[in-house]
Amino acid sequence: MTMDEEVALGDSPRQSSDGNSQCRALLDEEKILSHNEAWCFKWWQYALLFLISVILLVPFAINLAYKGPSWEKTSHIDTPQPVTASKDQSESPNVTQSTKGASSPREDEYLLDPAWNYEAAPTIRQYNWTLRETELNPDGVWRPMLLINNQFPGPLIEVNEHDTIRVTVNNQMTNSTAMHWHGIYQNGTNSMDGTVGITGCPIAPGLSFTYEFKVRGQSGTYWYHAHQGNQASDGLVGPLIIHSRNEKQLQQLQYASDRIIMLSDHYHDLSGILARKYLAPDMENAEPVPDGALINGRAIRNCDDLPHRKCDNTTSNVGFPAFDLEPNRHHRLRVINVGAFAEFQFQIDEHELAVTEVDGTDVQPINYHRLNINPAQRYSVVVHTDKRERTKSRMRARMITHCFAEPNPYMVDSVQGVIQYSSNSEAKATTKLPDTMDWNEAIGLECKDLNTTELVPVQVVAAPTKVDAFFYLRSNFEIGAYRLSRGKFNTSSWRADVKSPTLFRSIDGLQAKNASFDAEQDKGPVFVNNRAFDQSAQLTIQSSGVQTVDILISNFDDGLVPPQLSQATVR
Repeated sequence: MTMDEEVALGDSPRQSSDGNSQCRALLDEEKILSHNEAWCFKWWQYALLFLISVILLVPFAINLAYKGPSWEKTSHIDTPQPVTASKDQSESPNVTQSTKGASSPREDEYLLDPAWNYEAAPTIRQYNWTLRETELNPDGVWRPMLLINNQFPGPLIEVNEHDTIRVTVNNQMTNSTAMHWHGIYQNGTNSMDGTVGITGCPIAPGLSFTYEFKVRGQSGTYWYHAHQGNQASDGLVGPLIIHSRNEKQLQQLQYASDRIIMLSDHYHDLSGILARKYLAPDMENAEPVPDGALINGRAIRNCDDLPHRKCDNTTSNVGFPAFDLEPNRHHRLRVINVGAFAEFQFQIDEHELAVTEVDGTDVQPINYHRLNINPAQRYSVVVHTDKRERTKSRMRARMITHCFAEPNPYMVDSVQGVIQYSSNSEAKATTKLPDTMDWNEAIGLECKDLNTTELVPVQVVAAPTKVDAFFYLRSNFEIGAYRLSRGKFNTSSWRADVKSPTLFRSIDGLQAKNASFDAEQDKGPVFVNNRAFDQSAQLTIQSSGVQTVDILISNFDDGLVPPQLSQATVR
C-alpha cells in the first residue's frame, strides 16, 4: 500500500448537525443487507397459518430492508442542485459560492477557465458536498461506489493563494468518513487536515462537518481524498488547484489551455472487502491487484471477458476519454495519480512531455517520452500539438505490473485515451482509438520513481544548513503474531486511537502540564515521545516550536514506499 494509506485516517468534527462534539468512530466494514429466510409450507395443511404469517412478516421485512445501506444504480452522473448560501453568507462580499463542481458537465470542469483572475482579492471559496453510496460502472462493470455530489471523480476545488477554502461535508453514507487535503501545509489549522486518529475524529453517518483553512505559501497541483480506511479507492477523490499571482511567470512555457488528467487503478470490489483479505493471516503483504485503470474516472472493458461480473459498456460514461486540444499550441496537462496502489507510465504517442511542475513546485522544463508517476504524485507537463501528419494521437497510462505480488487473470494493465486536434476544447468519450506509434524505448519493468534529481526548481530555496534533530526509520513489512503481516517503521506498526487523536491528546497534555509531554533534558527539542504514546502502536515524534529535522528512511520492502509529510515540503 502507499504511504498515504497509512494507518491514521480522518479529521475532527468541529461542527456537527446535532451539535454533539463527542467523537464517534465506526469500523470501515461493509454492511450486508439481511434477508428473510424462505419458509416452505404445505398449502393444503397450513394455508391459514401461511396467510397470517405473511401479514405479520411484511411490515417487519420492509423495516429491515430500510435500515440497510442503499446502493442506488447510476448509469450516468446526475446533476445535483446548486449550492445555496445562507442569508449571512449570501450577503457577505468575501464569500464565493462555488457551484461549478455540482452543476457543470462531468468532464468539462477539469478544463480550467483561461479567464481565471489570478490577482483577485483573497476570498472564501465555499463548497457544499453530500457523500452518498451508489452503484456505478466507470469501465462498464457495475460496482458499489462512494460519490461526492453524485459525481466521480469529485468536484474541482480551484482557488488562489491566500484564499480560504470552506467545505461542508454532509455524510449520508453508512460508515464514518473524513477528507484529507493532500499536500496542504495547514499551518495553524492542523485540525482541518482530515487524518482520523491523528488530527481529529471521523464524521459519523448522518452528520456534517465544515473544513475551513487558508492557503498560504503554496501553489500548484494538489488533490483531496477520503482518509478513513481505503474509501478513496471507492470514489472519494478529486483535484485541488491553487493559482499563484505569478503563475504565468513561474511556468517557463506559456500554454493555451490548462487541463487536469487523473489516473487511477480501479478495482471491481469495495475496498472493505479487499482490505479484509489483505489483512488476513498468511497474506505476507500481497497487496490487492487492480482489475484495470481509469483516466478521469472512465475506461471501457469488453464485457465478454468478464462473465462473472455485471457489465454494461454502452452507457454514456463509459469509453476512451477524448480531449480536444487546439493545434499548433502549447497545452498544460496536470497529471495526478489518484489511485491506491499502482505506479503508472504516462505518455502521449509522438508527443514529448515537458515537465514544468512537480508536487506544487515549478521546475525548469525537461522533456520526457514517458512519465513515471506513483500514487499521490502530481506532475504538470506541457504538450505541443505540432504533428501535422495526423490529427489524433493515443494517450496511454500503463500500470507497472512487475510491482504486483500476484497475477490477476481479469486485469487489463493499461488505460488509453485520445488527444485530438480541435478548437472545441471539449472532453468526451469515444469507443475508437487512433492508429499512432508508440515510443521505441523498452517499457520500464522496475518499480522505480522518476529521476527527479534532473529537475531544477524555478525558485531555488536552499535547505537549512543547521539540523536540530536526526531520525532513522527502517520501513518494511514483518510477520508477527497470528501470522499477520503488517507495515512497520522500525518496530512500530501504527494503530490510530480514533477516540483520542494524537493532536488533541498532545494539546490536552501540554495544557494540563502533564510531565509525559515535557522534553527530557538529554533528548533536546525534538524527540520520540514514548512516555505519552505507546511506541509499538504510535511512533510519535514531538517538537517544541519550529525545528529542522532530517529523516532518513531505508526501504527494505520489495515495492516503492513514497514518503508523505502532508504538512511539510520535503527537500
